[in-house]
Amino acid sequence: MPKGAEGGHFVAPIAFEIATVADVQREIFGPVLHVVRYAANGLEALVDQINALGFGLTLGLHTRSDHRIDEIAARARIGNLYVNRNQIGAVVGVQPFGGEGLSGTGPKAGGPHYLRRLTRPLTSSAPAPSPSTTTTKAEHAAAIKTFDLSQAREAAIDWDQMPREALLRALLKAVKAHHPSQTAAYQEALEDYQRAFKSPINLPGPTGETNQLSLHGRGIMVCMGPESPAILDRQIAKSLAAGNAVLVLCGDEHSPYIEWIAGVLRAHGAPDGLVSHLSPAHIHTLLAADIGAVITDRADRQTIASALARRSGAILPVLSADDDIALYARERTLTINTTAAGGNAALLARVGVSGRHHGGPEAQVKRDAGGAIPGRFVRFLHKRGCVADSEAGMPGERALFRSGRVEMPPHLEPARNRGYIADFGVDPGLALAALTT
Repeated sequence: MPKGAEGGHFVAPIAFEIATVADVQREIFGPVLHVVRYAANGLEALVDQINALGFGLTLGLHTRSDHRIDEIAARARIGNLYVNRNQIGAVVGVQPFGGEGLSGTGPKAGGPHYLRRLTRPLTSSAPAPSPSTTTTKAEHAAAIKTFDLSQAREAAIDWDQMPREALLRALLKAVKAHHPSQTAAYQEALEDYQRAFKSPINLPGPTGETNQLSLHGRGIMVCMGPESPAILDRQIAKSLAAGNAVLVLCGDEHSPYIEWIAGVLRAHGAPDGLVSHLSPAHIHTLLAADIGAVITDRADRQTIASALARRSGAILPVLSADDDIALYARERTLTINTTAAGGNAALLARVGVSGRHHGGPEAQVKRDAGGAIPGRFVRFLHKRGCVADSEAGMPGERALFRSGRVEMPPHLEPARNRGYIADFGVDPGLALAALTT
């Protein structure tokens, strides 16, 4: 310890090698690093083990593969994923910050949905009285044996990753034809999906870095009504649009309608188990199960919230049909240092050369006589202040060159004459030579 710090309470940085991720039982906010070795072909299993811990604040990934980035981003249940950079220093409006599971409830601090969580919706109708949620021990035991959430859980994962617009349109068309008085809820949900879920939000940030905010389903949403079509349909429609599976607690008189919704979606390619219904007798079992949230506009809303607060594990939200659809989802931020992950996309886009998320053909480069990539040309020019950004000597390398000229700068002619530069693009104030294999 430094001199003069003997009287304090400090933990020196330390690293431990552990056998499996499961050996980590809790979060430690300190300079403690756990190291796990894994086989290259076991990365998916490793991410699943991380997910199983229940914590999901930040994750760091170092890779040059866009495919690997997309693969991990789709699989990890993490609030903030940082690629090829450090995992701290989130900036308001650039990297909305917050985890999921045991690491946060959302919305993210510094994000576009945060302010709404500090407001209370003006409900369109007064909550209706609801039946008692108490069950006998016999009913509770019977409920545990009579349903399995595994199919709904798998359906939620598949549904969240599907492009849902066509299926939501099909459901809206069917509702218009068979239940026209209930059309408004599904029309609203389709518009919500198009607004908030169809594509991620590109956030502002420094050149050389991309920041995207996307919304993902919470899992299984328990819709509790009350059992009036106007409110129950809004709960169901919003849950589906947000990428969730739906479990509706309702009496026998409503079960044919719920089964009809499930059938329409299934007929158009939705996964089995996406929409189902259960008796209200299952309520206490469901509140202790692996669900994503409860949606209720019933009179006993506060009782439901208190029951969820007493359960172990992640804190779950209690939502309303009047809540913004963003609250029906989890927010995830993906931050990529593009200068280390395949090229500075912002600069590449200016001259029409492709980088991550940009189309267009890339230039080709020939190898030298020994089969090596001519990264030495990039390094040579870098020393002379000609290179603004480079990834020299690596497969897929690129080099960005400073130039105020609109024609090929003279200092690049030797490289092109030797066959190393196969294409060249310019923009006033910027010249780019793309060296790719």
